[in-house]
Amino acid sequence: MPPPSTRSNSVCPVLVRGCSDVSTSVNACATASTARPARALTLFDCPRSASSSTKVPHASQAGHFPSHRGAICPQAVHRYCVLVFMSVVSPLRCRTAKLDKLNGGESFGPSSCLHTRTLTIHCTLTVIATTTPADVAHAYAFCKDMTRTHAKTFYFASHTLPQAKRNACFAVYAFCRYVDDLVDVALERGDLTSVDAVSLVQSWNHALDALYKGQRITLRDGTDANNILIAWQDTLSKFRIPSNLPGELIEGVLMDTSVSRFATFTELYDYSYKVASVVGLMTTEIFGYSDSSALREAIDLGIAMQLTNIIRDVKEDAQRGRIYLPLDELARFGVSEHDVLEYRNGTAMRELLKYQCERARHYYRRADTGIPKLEADSRTTVYLMSMNYEKILDEVERRSYDVFSKRVSTSIFTKLSSFPKAWWFARRNA
Repeated sequence: MPPPSTRSNSVCPVLVRGCSDVSTSVNACATASTARPARALTLFDCPRSASSSTKVPHASQAGHFPSHRGAICPQAVHRYCVLVFMSVVSPLRCRTAKLDKLNGGESFGPSSCLHTRTLTIHCTLTVIATTTPADVAHAYAFCKDMTRTHAKTFYFASHTLPQAKRNACFAVYAFCRYVDDLVDVALERGDLTSVDAVSLVQSWNHALDALYKGQRITLRDGTDANNILIAWQDTLSKFRIPSNLPGELIEGVLMDTSVSRFATFTELYDYSYKVASVVGLMTTEIFGYSDSSALREAIDLGIAMQLTNIIRDVKEDAQRGRIYLPLDELARFGVSEHDVLEYRNGTAMRELLKYQCERARHYYRRADTGIPKLEADSRTTVYLMSMNYEKILDEVERRSYDVFSKRVSTSIFTKLSSFPKAWWFARRNA
């Protein structure tokens, strides 16, 4: 189940994947699937083609988490709170936007986030000396710092994972973020054209292909890129992440080079699958699972979290000229594109965002059923991610769906308050 989505983008060989085709990636991840009864479609489901016979079954669960009472180990809570305070609160030194970092702002890791002007990746494959343990440790440290800076909800939740799983998740997130920034930041700064961005990101595709084939590669520019690839190489030696998944994420990353509107929820679902659910499928292979149907709920959690991002970032996206809310739903609620681009928070806009929040919660509830299928040492992390991301929706609702006045966020104390409940849920099915 996924860390927060990177909000990536993709001009791709397959621009719009039908929602029913998502099962292809699920089957690629699982060596065997367990048959489960198909669930009746509901109001919020992604529409499917009438000709499609492939459906992804889900065990739907309505409503919020049930109330549970039980003894919570105070020592465990105390240890976790101290750990999070030391590892999350103190590093919040990098609070400027990523564009500020690229324009001379403070470096946040072993090296700066992106050297955008020199990010020409040469994929000349060469056999190089075996990386040393120190190289691997440094690479993971870079990925960890990148995650801590840009994905605080996931970084917060990751502390309950065993070290090997935690490092692997950091490597996955750093790759996703880095590739996203190659396109997003470079295009906003005007350093690259869309064609250049496509070529640059595809270079990463070639680099990853080489890693999956057991080849070593050298990137002439950018120690950041080297760090991420070293971490990925080590991660692939320990966990089986299907090779098609990074490519699908890259397809999603490239969509923002050509797409700034989505006509229907079907199109938005497709985009969200590529940029968020694919991340969930990769991390679920790291978390481990007892039933391959957990991959289907991982897709649901990715969709839920991406929809949450979209709701939270309506204003930020509008500033970039982008509208991720489906245009047919804007029309249904009487909201125009100008209303979004000019930050008009009228009654129609609030009703539209209320509907979007209800849909996101629908996917969170569907995802709930997959977490108990994960390995026991991974469940607390995923519960924390899910709970804390859904609390963004709580804050949107508390503000009467005003996402324009101030960016919606949750405090570290709000995140910490989720731990006892997540800890209990993770152990009730252990």
